[in-house]
Amino acid sequence: MNKCIGDAVLLMDVGVELSQLGPVGQAQFTLACQSAELVVGLAVVRLATAKGLKEAGPSAQSDTLFNFSPKGPFTAPRGWATWALLGLLLAPLVVGSVASLVSSSGYDSSVGGRTTVDGVVGMVGLPSTLFQPYTVSSQLLFRGFLLTSLTRWLPTWAAVGLSSLAFGAAHFSPRDLPSLVALGSLLGVSYVRSRNLLTPILIHGVWNSVVLTLLFGLAASGVDVESALVELR
Repeated sequence: MNKCIGDAVLLMDVGVELSQLGPVGQAQFTLACQSAELVVGLAVVRLATAKGLKEAGPSAQSDTLFNFSPKGPFTAPRGWATWALLGLLLAPLVVGSVASLVSSSGYDSSVGGRTTVDGVVGMVGLPSTLFQPYTVSSQLLFRGFLLTSLTRWLPTWAAVGLSSLAFGAAHFSPRDLPSLVALGSLLGVSYVRSRNLLTPILIHGVWNSVVLTLLFGLAASGVDVESALVELR
C-alpha cells in the first residue's frame, strides 16, 4: 500500500488533491502510477539478475528465481494454491495478534504518524484491481529477488526476516512496521514452502483487496472513515 501514499504525495506536491480528480481521474492516475512502478521494478530486477543468470548457465534460469508456474496447485508438498489458502487463513490471525500486542504495549502512541490505511482512505472508491500491479512488483522484489538472493548467504529464517523488514520499511509507516513485518514474514514463509511467486502474490493481493473493500463498505454506509481512524487513536 506504500505506493498509494506515494501517489497522493506526488499529487500534493503539484498542488492537486487526489479527491479533486474524480473517480475516472483517480483510476487513470492510479493505474498509470502502478503500471509505471511495475515496469520500473521489472527493469531493475532484470538488470540486477541478468549477469548472474548468464554466468550460471541456462539451467539456473529456470531454477529458483521468479517461478510463476501454475502447475500442481494442490500437489504436496509445494502446491502453490494450498500454501496460498493456508496463508490467507493465517494472515488475519498473525497480523491481528501482532497488532494487538503492539497496541497494548503503547508502541502506537509513542511512534505516532500516518498508517498505511491513511494513505488509501481517499481511494476507497477505486477498484481494488488497480492496485494489483503493485502487488506483483512488490513480490517480485521482496520475495522473488531479495529473499531468494539472501538465502545464498544467510540461513532461510534470517533471509525471511531481513526481507520482511525491508518489506515493512518500504511502506514508510513506522506505526505499522511490526504488523507489516509480520505480514511480510507470512508471505516469505509461504514462498519458501511453495517456491512459487503465485503464492505470496495471491495472499498479498487478496489481503489488499479485503482492506479496500472493508473501507469502501464503511464509507458507503455513511461512516466517516478518516474521523473514525482518528478516534481509534
